[in-house]
Amino acid sequence: MKLTYGPDDDPNGLPTHVEEAFGVIFDPPLPQKVITEVIVSGGRAAKEYVDTVVEATEKLMSVVPADPQLKLLCDRMMERQIKQHAEHTGQTITFVRGAPKQKELTTTEYTSQHKELVKKYKANRGALPDGNTQRGRLLLACEKLVLERDSKARTRTEIRVTPRDLLDHVANECSDIHKSLRELLLPTLVDDGWRLFMVEDEVRILPYGEDVPGYDASLIADEHPMWSRDKDAEWDIWQ
Repeated sequence: MKLTYGPDDDPNGLPTHVEEAFGVIFDPPLPQKVITEVIVSGGRAAKEYVDTVVEATEKLMSVVPADPQLKLLCDRMMERQIKQHAEHTGQTITFVRGAPKQKELTTTEYTSQHKELVKKYKANRGALPDGNTQRGRLLLACEKLVLERDSKARTRTEIRVTPRDLLDHVANECSDIHKSLRELLLPTLVDDGWRLFMVEDEVRILPYGEDVPGYDASLIADEHPMWSRDKDAEWDIWQ
């Protein structure tokens, strides 16, 4: 929280107005009391919301079968329910789920390369947390760009997407998200299961999956859910 002097503040006293908090710029600055009240009440409500969502998600996942075909059937039932909800209420629900993170993907040269690039770009920390709305919007924008380029490539190895491509893309598609949050895109992508690799002298990035450098089906057969999504889907992401 960055304080500044308001029009009624004593210049010899302490500032009582806020010009920036959590990446949000206030122009003109607002009284600190107002900002504090919103932070406290909003934070409490957000925690209750997240706790409710987590509890509901755990309940949902507890009934999802392990069998791939039965799991797909369960997914389709969820899609149907969400679409019906949107039709009846006008409310859109978006699910974003990343690739499995429970163990290393492979011990090949590409995995070492990925780790070195993650370290070089300091992408091993600072990711936006799961469940964060801005995280979901940034990932959605990046996935749509990859799927668009995938539709024009004969194989995934021909897809050319660089970290700079994605940063520029979200700057246009998510311009209302504060720059300080957009700058966390690379660690957020890595946390979501995207892989960094080199093609000649160029750094590229794609979600984990078949034909993506570092993919090893013997360790984790499931691809990142983006690869099963329709690039023309208008309202949700669902694995």
